Amino acid sequence: MISPECVFIIYIIILIKVNVLIKQKHTNKTKFCKIARRTNQIQEALNLGKASINIRGKQLRWVIGQDEKP
Repeated sequence: MISPECVFIIYIIILIKVNVLIKQKHTNKTKFCKIARRTNQIQEALNLGKASINIRGKQLRWVIGQDEKP
């Protein structure tokens, strides 16, 4: 017969593992949502013919279709 203490410890370990898995899944989902949102914004900008790209705080703007880009 397994002692109640042992069962309790196993139960706690399972709870912790499940919690960690849920947290990992949540962070991956939010990362994916951020990437999807950015991609969507870029796509909208391309559809409008104007793009504004922010690279490390420096704003680059140009109208798509023109050769010279800043």
